Amino acid sequence: MTTQQLKYDWVTGGLTRWPLAMAASQKFVDRGGKFVDIASGYGTVVDANSSYIFGWAEVPGHASGYDYYTTSATAGAEELSVIISPDAVFKMPVAYDGSSYTVNYAYTVIGTAHDIYRDGTSYVQFADLTNSTDDLLIVLGGKAASAVAAVTGYTSDGYAYVRPNPAVMIAA
Repeated sequence: MTTQQLKYDWVTGGLTRWPLAMAASQKFVDRGGKFVDIASGYGTVVDANSSYIFGWAEVPGHASGYDYYTTSATAGAEELSVIISPDAVFKMPVAYDGSSYTVNYAYTVIGTAHDIYRDGTSYVQFADLTNSTDDLLIVLGGKAASAVAAVTGYTSDGYAYVRPNPAVMIAA
């Protein structure tokens, strides 16, 4: 059986872009989300400690043999184009492992607000359907993770179609 890499990216909606100077050494993993916020004037990857979203970073390619892109080691030395349209829809993986992240995608989460989780080891950014503390995302649709993928931890084959929650977007 062959597997195909799921593409996590912009799906539909607005494409208003804005350049954003990035903080040092921000890591964007291919198989995860690319939402960013702003800290001390620089773009940073959204994680569980974030309270706002600036937009979705459009990340350039990476070196052969790598599945991630890392920004310059110097803060402000690199700008990324960021999609800041509040009506833009993105596809991102669902955090679901059956223990810590217990809510899988289901029709009951459509229209609800949820958080973003970023794994500290793999750096993958997930839609966290278990938690809704910061309510960064509005869920629009998706696919449930399979039981096989759930037991392998953060390599979930489940995904969600999401848009940034307009209540927590930072205006450009």
